[in-house]
Amino acid sequence: MFDNSPLLHDPEPSSNIPRLQDQNKPLTIIYSPLCENPETLLRSLLSQTPPPYQLTVPLDDLLGSRKRPNGTIPSPKNAFMIYRIDLSARLRQIVPEMTVGEVSGLASQAWKHQSQSVLQFFEVMSMVAKQRHRILTTSPTPPTTISNSQTKPQTSLTSTPPTLPTPLTTPLTPFIPFTPPTPFIPSPTPILNSSEDNLDWIRYNSPEGF
Repeated sequence: MFDNSPLLHDPEPSSNIPRLQDQNKPLTIIYSPLCENPETLLRSLLSQTPPPYQLTVPLDDLLGSRKRPNGTIPSPKNAFMIYRIDLSARLRQIVPEMTVGEVSGLASQAWKHQSQSVLQFFEVMSMVAKQRHRILTTSPTPPTTISNSQTKPQTSLTSTPPTLPTPLTTPLTPFIPFTPPTPFIPSPTPILNSSEDNLDWIRYNSPEGF
């Protein structure tokens, strides 16, 4: 079923790809003295024409590890996980309605049919993913910020001028001291001896006269 599928076969391996050990032994890459860095070896493999495997997903997306919502970084992907992610993207371009289970089953069977050059290619990619993950997790973290409740207020060296009250918009009424009224003292009634004196007194004290 899978032997005739173009998805299960890779281009013919190039002669300058570093050889692998016996296929029955665990997959181990024999490094060249000039290619001990996985990043350098991966660039060398990708520069071949054609490359060992035509990727569908961008390289950084395959090798990167996105942070979880809680801030932790997941473990780096192994060779098969990287292959399955890329094959899943290719299959969904051809058959978009494929389920996750169907893609996983097909990827598991297709992985067994890949040549040693393809297996080596994805093994190098997993080594680069581990190296990037190690650099990411061992990078210095920013210092922990102390909360405001643990910090003491700092005393300012410069004195702050006092806050003046806001002036009133309506002026105050000036204070007028209270002066008590002068008590009324009636004039003493003179003792008149004659009628003419009484008449003169009335004319003098009458407000309108008569």
